[in-house]
Amino acid sequence: MTAVLLAVLCVLLVCSPSHSQVPGAIYVSTSGSNRADGSSPARALRTISAALARIRPGQTIMIEGGTYAEQVVTMRGGLPGAEITLRSYNGRAIVDGSKFGWNRDQNRALIELRHPFVRLDGLDVAHSRTTGILLAASDLAIANCHVADIQLHGISTETSFQTRASGGGGAMIRRIAIIDNEIERTALGGNSQALSLIADGFRISGNRVHDNQAEGIDIWLGARRGEVTGNTVFRNAAVGIYVDGAAYVSISGNRVYANKSGIGVSSEDVRYDTHDIAVFNNLVWDNTRNAVFVWDDDRRPGLRGSQKVLIAHNTLIGSYYSLYFAGDRNRVEAINNLGMASGSNVEKGGGRGSAIRLDGNVWLTHPVGFADFAAQDFRLTARSPAIGRGVALPLPGAYTFPGPGFDVDLAGQARGNSGTIDAGAFSFLPAIR
Repeated sequence: MTAVLLAVLCVLLVCSPSHSQVPGAIYVSTSGSNRADGSSPARALRTISAALARIRPGQTIMIEGGTYAEQVVTMRGGLPGAEITLRSYNGRAIVDGSKFGWNRDQNRALIELRHPFVRLDGLDVAHSRTTGILLAASDLAIANCHVADIQLHGISTETSFQTRASGGGGAMIRRIAIIDNEIERTALGGNSQALSLIADGFRISGNRVHDNQAEGIDIWLGARRGEVTGNTVFRNAAVGIYVDGAAYVSISGNRVYANKSGIGVSSEDVRYDTHDIAVFNNLVWDNTRNAVFVWDDDRRPGLRGSQKVLIAHNTLIGSYYSLYFAGDRNRVEAINNLGMASGSNVEKGGGRGSAIRLDGNVWLTHPVGFADFAAQDFRLTARSPAIGRGVALPLPGAYTFPGPGFDVDLAGQARGNSGTIDAGAFSFLPAIR
């Protein structure tokens, strides 16, 4: 990730103050009045929309805990170093859409962020009959929010902000941060995702994404240059984390379990190519079908072949297939993974002209060498067959994703300290017995 992007995300994710009185803030309360000026909790406005009409760059809207039955649409944006923030205080502010009978337009949402440099912090978004939060501008951040009981997407990108064809054509939004949120019970009306993102430059980290009726995290249709890291993704009806038609994306440090499939890479749309994808240091267990897959649908092929996909140092336990490959002209390296499948560890489901390179993987037939298998503690003990079985990356003539992280394991320990490389997400530490 570029230094500029990191700097912008740090500004957008600046820590919240611990007190409720914020200099220059505009206050909103369910006991307030839109005839007030919003300058203090005692002079709070009644609606968030009234505050948005008054807000200026650098100010914060402080929304007192309570339920707000209104659609929230930004009217202006912030500036670099002077973002506009909407923040709960004195309890959780709930933006509730249960009274709105909207149609199934995914580009209409309960909260629509249509201007740049805006941050949501600590809001609840509930009972939307369409999308929960819509991203329709660059330099946006959503942090510490709870999105639940949504008919379509929980969080999604306005569809006009995407490239029109492989290599360009549209104007994507840029620099998006989605951090430490909980997203659950979305896509209740079908044909949606919990988190659907099309952006250039993004970070999705620390989120809990679960019990949704479709994909959990979907990065697609031209998205590029971002990371999906440190999320917990479980009990989703489709793929937990899915990359489709995106490039330069790293998926690392996630815990993904009890979904239909765990982590997937594909290229379903002929206009968008998939390349430079790294899937590493993830724990993926007990998914119904695949732990990790690279796939294209022969019946409805997109742009054939996902290119330069690296699947390395993952621990893949209890799914029917640990690794599943299908489709034409894929280019994949699967290196130093540790797996134990209920079906088969490596399955190739057909396709022509693909190059799948496997090296340094360890496949188990029964659980051995884990700290506490029953408790899903998959750190290695001295009995693990994975110790010393990995190979050093990059392999001669092989592809390695151009990004950091491969030199440490999921626990942050340097790999290869003992002079050998262990397979899986964790390196063996003698202290673990």
